[in-house]
Amino acid sequence: MRSIRVAVLDGDLGERTSLSELLQTVPDVRCVSRMALISCRPVQLRRLQPQLLVVDSGALCAAGCLNLEQLRLALPECPAVVLARFIDPERLLAAIRAGACGCVRWQLPPRRIRAALVAALAGKTPLAPEITPLLLAAVRARAGEGLACALTVRERRLLGLLADGQSYALAAQRLNVGVNTVRSNIRELYAKLGVHSKSQAVSRAMRAGLIR
Repeated sequence: MRSIRVAVLDGDLGERTSLSELLQTVPDVRCVSRMALISCRPVQLRRLQPQLLVVDSGALCAAGCLNLEQLRLALPECPAVVLARFIDPERLLAAIRAGACGCVRWQLPPRRIRAALVAALAGKTPLAPEITPLLLAAVRARAGEGLACALTVRERRLLGLLADGQSYALAAQRLNVGVNTVRSNIRELYAKLGVHSKSQAVSRAMRAGLIR
């Protein structure tokens, strides 16, 4: 069976246990280089001709993710997979946005790590089952932050009142405004949320984490 040629992109090259050492235990995987993610350049990788980039999750600082994006743009034929020592949803989400196609845990048996690398080479998205819900939660949280910034203080209060089942008249009393003002605010709120009814607005806000 042909070996998979991988380039390891680490955080701290002085770490006692490196990805390259881990990958030595994975069958039919050949590590052609070990470099720091933050300083690796496309020209270096082109010379080595790896089939796959394997990234240490510890290297996923802001600068590391930025460089990963540049590497993926320069070598689109070379997928990147993150091996996670620990689960940090924000870092993993940043890596996926930078072009990583998947993420699996360091603690997996060697044959399962190899299966994930093979899946990445086949154009699939290998994600450890325990990582998927965390990434989805991080995406929802980011979406909620964006919506929260887009809404005014009154619109956020109005959204809470709608979720509590308040009528337009009661909402107007609570906000100390007229009913027509509430109607106008609700139209603007619906437009920002991309919905057309109170139930849709409440559902959208709950999914984004704006209300509980």
